[in-house]
Amino acid sequence: MKSKKFLLAAFAALFAVTFAACGGGDEPDPEPVDPDVLDISGGEDTPNGIHFNGLYYLLEGTTATVNKADEEVIDVKIPMKVKRSGNVYTVTTIGKRAFYMCQGLANVSMSSSIEEIGEEAFSGCKSLTKITIPARVKEIKKSCFSSTGLKSVEMPAGLEKIGDYAFYGCPLNEQTKMSSGIIEIGNYAFYGCSLVNLKSLPAYIQKIGKMAFYECKFTELSFPSSLTQMGESAFGESSLKSVTTPANLKVLPKGAFQYCTNLETISIEGVTEIGMYAFQWCQKLKKIYIPLSVTKVGWSAFYTCSELTDVTISANVKSIDSYAFSSCYKIRTVYSYATTPPSLGSSDPFENKYASSSTLFVPHGCTTAYKNKGYSTYFGTIKELS
Repeated sequence: MKSKKFLLAAFAALFAVTFAACGGGDEPDPEPVDPDVLDISGGEDTPNGIHFNGLYYLLEGTTATVNKADEEVIDVKIPMKVKRSGNVYTVTTIGKRAFYMCQGLANVSMSSSIEEIGEEAFSGCKSLTKITIPARVKEIKKSCFSSTGLKSVEMPAGLEKIGDYAFYGCPLNEQTKMSSGIIEIGNYAFYGCSLVNLKSLPAYIQKIGKMAFYECKFTELSFPSSLTQMGESAFGESSLKSVTTPANLKVLPKGAFQYCTNLETISIEGVTEIGMYAFQWCQKLKKIYIPLSVTKVGWSAFYTCSELTDVTISANVKSIDSYAFSSCYKIRTVYSYATTPPSLGSSDPFENKYASSSTLFVPHGCTTAYKNKGYSTYFGTIKELS
């Protein structure tokens, strides 16, 4: 009997030791690891933020900003959340110049929590060739991706604005489609980019800034009727072959399509004023019809359109400024339907080098009026329309 009690006591003791070694039953289960949370508790506190794995984080309230990066970073994954001393912060912002001139940066993955990307955030990242902008970002700010190696960009549906110089000098020579919700594109935004595959502008675009698409390589582009403002030289020196102006753009600005040496046809709709230099040096244009909406043809508007042979001027044109058609040496026929001759600029609105071989057709009974306005200086023959 005593031996049985001894065995039971020994078994109970062994069980107690084993149970204790396993942690007993009172310890809580370990906290599950959230894959969206990066623990930066081991990071170093610096004036630029908490330095962890090549990035510097600024923590404020419940949010975090990627404030800076080490210059030598190559592959970067920006987390959705970071954790520090038990507190969790949602990463919502990439700060101004955060990755500025990180020339070895080749890959960036941004979490869906990102709402703002600061000015010049990735400027000068020559090794960065593609990027996906997170869905919550509404604006690509000034110089954000300027002078990078970007070949393609995936833009979110909710994007509304592309800031000045945003993609200045990027190759962008692969498929890049702009979000339909973009309403404004800033000055120099795509200056010098290829965009060779771009076929249409955003469906609801309202404003395009100065030189926004200067030197771009697209050959065709549709302009939506929503476009009401265009900056100087917006499409200058591009590779466009044809242009139909948007119906609600009233003023075609200075140099809008200047030096588009591949431009063969233009259709002007709704415009009331053709600005100075608008089509200068478009050397493949052969015929121009200036519609009823137009009242003014600006200074040097078609200067040195060297293949231009025929011009039609509708009845509502009131003025043709100096050099408007100067150095258009092949013009031989001009039709003007204005019963009141448009006023002429003081300096060669038409080329007079070959005046003797050029003919101006005017409305019936208006020959004298046109001669009195000085048109005979530029046209050897003035005939009346039948």
